[in-house]
Amino acid sequence: MKIYELVDSISLSRQKKNISRDFADGVLIAEIVKFFIPKIVELHNYASTNNMKNKRENWNTLNRKVLKHLGINLSKNEIE
Repeated sequence: MKIYELVDSISLSRQKKNISRDFADGVLIAEIVKFFIPKIVELHNYASTNNMKNKRENWNTLNRKVLKHLGINLSKNEIE
């Protein structure tokens, strides 16, 4: 499980407990991208949240401001 080893090797703002829930708000993804490419991520744009609307906002921001620089474009369905 190399992905778990990668995630465990990076100092994140919260511990990984349940990977699908931990990454649901997009914050940890932003932190991982910032670890590797710090110039394209501003962490103040992302807030930890359990609220679905705010999770969508985080993912839309990540998609628009970060992932596009990596050649990734998430669809509305993928963000949902």
